[in-house]
Amino acid sequence: MIDYFKKAMGERIKTARETTFKGTVSQKQMAIFMNKHWRTIQNWEEGKTTPKHLDMIKLANILKVSVKDLTYGPKGKLPDSIKELIKTYFPEEK
Repeated sequence: MIDYFKKAMGERIKTARETTFKGTVSQKQMAIFMNKHWRTIQNWEEGKTTPKHLDMIKLANILKVSVKDLTYGPKGKLPDSIKELIKTYFPEEK
């Protein structure tokens, strides 16, 4: 289940990048901003790995979002991936 939450974080990172820069900054360009290899950014966005603490702070600053929002999502709103997890393990009774 941990992989599921890494994937949700990756989706938030990708969405923040696309939203902040209105789709004009690629993973390769973000890698230059972060001083990382572009595959590192790709792995973060695909949920294969997660940024270390200092990278998360730098990423949040570049994307103009909070570390908390990148890590846990906006307050009061569950990402679709979490909703799917809930439906899978706690199906509605009919």
